[in-house]
Amino acid sequence: MSRRRVFKPLPVDLPMVLDAARRVRGKVRTTPLASLPSLADRAGCEVFGKLESFQLTGSFKARGALNRMLTLSPEERRGGVWAISAGNHAQGVAWAAAQVGCHATLVMANDSSPLKQAKTRRLGAEVLLRGANYDEADAWAAQQVREAGHTFIHPFEDPLVIAGQGTLILEMSQVISKLGTLVVPVGGGGLLAGCAVAARALYPGIRVVGVQSDASPAMVRSLEAGRPVETPYTDSIADGLTGRWVGQVTCRMIGHLCDGVRLVSEKEIAPAVLWLLNEEGFLIEPSGATPVAALLSGVLDDLPGPLALVLSGGNVHPGVLKQILNQS
Repeated sequence: MSRRRVFKPLPVDLPMVLDAARRVRGKVRTTPLASLPSLADRAGCEVFGKLESFQLTGSFKARGALNRMLTLSPEERRGGVWAISAGNHAQGVAWAAAQVGCHATLVMANDSSPLKQAKTRRLGAEVLLRGANYDEADAWAAQQVREAGHTFIHPFEDPLVIAGQGTLILEMSQVISKLGTLVVPVGGGGLLAGCAVAARALYPGIRVVGVQSDASPAMVRSLEAGRPVETPYTDSIADGLTGRWVGQVTCRMIGHLCDGVRLVSEKEIAPAVLWLLNEEGFLIEPSGATPVAALLSGVLDDLPGPLALVLSGGNVHPGVLKQILNQS
């Protein structure tokens, strides 16, 4: 007798995203959805950019961090929170903690962006620099959290953080009623997973695609394996998307809800930053410009329009911008 396969519900659904929207409404910015005419010419259809670079702290991370922070118990708030970040999640957690009067300790690698370190400190958080790279910093932070029992705000593996990131799609649906494709940067997968939940519910038939650099293809390799797998990476100009691992939660959600993750090369990312700056007047950091790199490189040619690209964030270190300009 054959067993009936039982589907295990996904850990984040549309009601959770709607709850997150109610929590953060009036506290985070409603970011613009801008028409991108120069890219429409290349795509052969309408293209829109959801400008999360205009979000508080310069990226979508404020959404998920605040949603998680607002669910902490009074005891957890008094005890403070810890987080690990390449930079944008650190700023999101620091800002969200300040909103509720909670101390935040952010662990960042020694090679993380000095600009993002400084901005995190200015938001009132304690920044600890540990490890030569993100993975070493993550391992050190995980040990401290286990030993001391700190409340940890994970950048992408927490369902409440994922639900908070999905609120940007609710905003988008108030402006545009029809979309053929949604394209989202992906590192650990929290943004893509949250956006996919909302987009699937609000735009029937939409295709949802992630984009990451081929210098750090952890999500692509994990989806190929059907589970998170350790994936070596090299230095990337898209520092916010690098890492050896993706999450169990995000890998499962993206595998179930999305139409794959496309890779772009490092040499294709810098021109995308310049394209947005020169043609549209938007300064987007390399991690957030990967959807544009995918469009310009042709890996999105088979996807239906209209297209919406999530463009986040806006924390570009002057040294990185100089490097990009020198390549032009």
